[in-house]
Amino acid sequence: MVDKFIIELDQQLNERKVFLQLTVRARGWFAERGYDPTFGARPMARLIQNEIKRVLADEILFGKLQSGGKVEVDESEGKLIFPIARRALQIRNRQAAQAVAISLVRVISRPDGTTNCSPVSDLFRPRFPH
Repeated sequence: MVDKFIIELDQQLNERKVFLQLTVRARGWFAERGYDPTFGARPMARLIQNEIKRVLADEILFGKLQSGGKVEVDESEGKLIFPIARRALQIRNRQAAQAVAISLVRVISRPDGTTNCSPVSDLFRPRFPH
């Protein structure tokens, strides 16, 4: 049952280039705390929300996972731990760097409310009259 919920969460995270893995100990921790004889596995969703999603949301929005990465959830001394490996942005050569710069655009807002978009590379082009 733990895997069903984790697979769903992993698919959501993959859209943001974040990949989630649980160790055997972490799976056991969730299995022990996420099942109730009366309610079955219903508490599992709330447990995952409180213990994983909230922690990762902050890292995705403001922390180490802004560019994606890999998270391995483990259990140690009754608590979950989250070693995070950042996803590095690698630009291998000058042409790749230029392609990234050209793909960026700047938006200029005019007083009449219209906007103009132009590539960032135009910012570095000399603007001298010919």
